[in-house]
Amino acid sequence: MKSLSCFCNNFCPHFYLGDIKYPQNKKTKLNVAEVYTASEEDAPNEMVAQTSIHLLNSPDIDNADTPMTVKNRDFIFVEYHINNKKYKYAAHVRHFDEKEEEIRVTFLKIYNEDGTLFKINENDMSDGKWEQILTILPVPNICMKGNRVFYKFPKPVDLFEK
Repeated sequence: MKSLSCFCNNFCPHFYLGDIKYPQNKKTKLNVAEVYTASEEDAPNEMVAQTSIHLLNSPDIDNADTPMTVKNRDFIFVEYHINNKKYKYAAHVRHFDEKEEEIRVTFLKIYNEDGTLFKINENDMSDGKWEQILTILPVPNICMKGNRVFYKFPKPVDLFEK
């Protein structure tokens, strides 16, 4: 059996096997400035940061003469007049338009008898006017039950649902 060793120092030129070259498939890293423009980057932030101040003239609220700041993602208490009846609902603000004084809300469905546990009903959306807002609800705690997300308010919400 022949040995592959040689008495040469360091690298032996007699047994040169060659070099292994691996293909370089390195893709260049994406640069954020190339992917996103300033207008795309700022548009969602502007929508979240928008606020509106309106005076509420509802007799049901103690602070009706003080300005109220309503923002996207706030939880509010709204009133709708349907067939000469007043219905009060808890809702989540999705969008508001200061110029038209309109809001788009998603309603919350009650899930317990004391009026503190709610779930967002994604299919139940409505547009309304600022005058329909009764008050801003406190920020609820988020509760998970399985894969479902519930919102628990610190105090019961007095509402009238159909």
